Amino acid sequence: MEIKVTIDGREVRFKKTGGTMRRYKSMFSREWFADLDRIARMQRKAAEVAKAEGFEVDRKKPDTKKKNGKKDAEEKLTEQQVYALSAALTQYDSDPFYDMLYIMAKEADPDIPDTVEDWLDTFDDFAFLDVWAKVAPMLSREMSVDPKNGSAAAANPAES
Repeated sequence: MEIKVTIDGREVRFKKTGGTMRRYKSMFSREWFADLDRIARMQRKAAEVAKAEGFEVDRKKPDTKKKNGKKDAEEKLTEQQVYALSAALTQYDSDPFYDMLYIMAKEADPDIPDTVEDWLDTFDDFAFLDVWAKVAPMLSREMSVDPKNGSAAAANPAES
C-alpha cells in the first residue's frame, strides 16, 4: 500500500509492504508492533491530558476544539495546557514516529538519504504529528484479520 503526503511543500511517498516490519527491525533493532504499541499509548495519554485540561481531540481533524463544540479559529492552547501536554509527552520517545515514517519513505523511494537524520535535514519544516496522522490509517490495516486468509475457517470448524 502506498500514499502521498505533502511535507514542507513537496510530495513524499510512503509505502508499506510485507517486508516493511523486517526491514524496520533490521535497521533500528526494535520490533515494529512494540513501537506501534508505544505510539498508541502515547496518543492515549495525550488525549487523556487534553481532555483533563478541557480540550478534546477531534480524530477527524488535527486541530483542537472546546468541549462545548464551539471552535474559535484564533484560539490557542493556554500556557498551562501546553505545559500539561508537554509534561505528559516527555516520558515518550519520538524516535518510533520518525523511524517508521522514514522506513516507509525509503521503501517508496530508495534514493532518499540513508539515515533518518539526513532525510529529515532535507526538510525545513517536518510536522511529524501531522504526517503521522495521514500515514497511520495505512498502518491500522495490519491490525485487522482478513477472513480470506484461512483463520476464519479455523475459528469455525463447522464451515470446514
